[in-house]
Amino acid sequence: MIETNLDKDEFWANVLNSLESQTKSPQFNSRYGRIIPVSLTDSTITLAAPNHFSRDWFLKGIEIVQNTIDNIAGHALDIEVVVDENIISNQIETKVPTVSQIINEDIKKEEIIPRGTLDDKYTFDTFISGDSNNFARSIAMNVAEHPGQKYNPLFISGGPGLGKTHLLQAIGNYISEVYPNKKVVYATAEEFFNEFINALSKDNSNSSIKNMGAFHQIYREADVLLMDDIQFLEKKDQGIKQFFHTFEALYSKKAQIVVASDRAAAEINMDERMITRFQMGVEADVLPPSYELRYAIIKTLFNKQPIPVDKKVYEYLADKSVRSVREIEGAVNIIIAFTELSRLNYIDLEVTQKTTSGLFKNQTNKIIKVATIQSEVCKYFGINKNDLLGSKRTQSIVFPRHIAMYLTQELTDYSYPRIGKDFGDRDHTTVMHAVDKIKKMIKADPQVFQQVEILTEQIKRQQ
Repeated sequence: MIETNLDKDEFWANVLNSLESQTKSPQFNSRYGRIIPVSLTDSTITLAAPNHFSRDWFLKGIEIVQNTIDNIAGHALDIEVVVDENIISNQIETKVPTVSQIINEDIKKEEIIPRGTLDDKYTFDTFISGDSNNFARSIAMNVAEHPGQKYNPLFISGGPGLGKTHLLQAIGNYISEVYPNKKVVYATAEEFFNEFINALSKDNSNSSIKNMGAFHQIYREADVLLMDDIQFLEKKDQGIKQFFHTFEALYSKKAQIVVASDRAAAEINMDERMITRFQMGVEADVLPPSYELRYAIIKTLFNKQPIPVDKKVYEYLADKSVRSVREIEGAVNIIIAFTELSRLNYIDLEVTQKTTSGLFKNQTNKIIKVATIQSEVCKYFGINKNDLLGSKRTQSIVFPRHIAMYLTQELTDYSYPRIGKDFGDRDHTTVMHAVDKIKKMIKADPQVFQQVEILTEQIKRQQ
């Protein structure tokens, strides 16, 4: 039997030595290197991890740990694993530094530390998935598990606030944890461009990058490059050229490249050779959240705080015109802040409506014309206006007609009878049916939601 006064550090060192002989690197360091012993009794060993990610990763390999501990102890021990964020591991440090070190061309390669910031709150576990983003999450997870081997490059596209940055950072955090020897560089395209300009400039005393040699060493010697908001480089010819050569250098050595953009690769205004590089891997589109996903996100956010919430609040917020995850977070934060400041002990529908009354107001109703809506819908679906307003009942005409009626009801102050009059003198009940049908389709079908989003933006641009 093990004695309660046996040194916990010595015991854990024996466990690690045994595990190292059974586990291939780099898995050993990433899974076990950041775990430390807290206490040891004749029945239980308590271990601590620096964060939830490390704890979860450790627990995925708990079976071999359990067997090893039992063998060394000579009998079965219970294993408890807690999270202690104050732990400073003496093992391999995996976080990407927040600021580039001052670099000179004569600095040795092994001393160069990649730039960028990874926020450990962005993980695959904290990414709430649904039909609108499942594909993107699955591809991103596969890339993180096998960097440089499959789906290279990965191009993630989608509107603002839909989770692209979350996925980029989740990839970076996962690789940094599981493959600690890989150099992960995360940057926005704006940061990339500004650092490129600083490297060319003679007046760069305030920059951590003094010359092009230093710039190339940071970006071209990465094992994983995560580039956010690539559309920033549009019309910046020198920036595009520099990124192209960076891309080529990384791809030739099978480094993983992940790029995010607010639109599809084919829609970015860059030269053809850059676009074809983006398209030679996999493109994953993050669509706007469906009603079910919005509901799940809202519920999850509220569950992080102790005040009970009426179910009607979830339904109300999910049903409103919340266009992105970022907007959902903003709405929930406003409600929670109001509740805490008012010292309320319950969040109900009345509180929610009061605190978000100005959040969902449409500011463009008075300036949008029905003719503009009809014209944009016709262009989008490739039909003519006579068919849109006429009596044809084919699906290729009826669906755009219903979309146009819905957008008119959403973006103008017109009544149902007035809308019916502007759509071929139709009865107001026909308009009501069309609007109700599109509302249901938006909740159930992410593609319809995206079509409405795109059309809404196109219509607003015409004003």
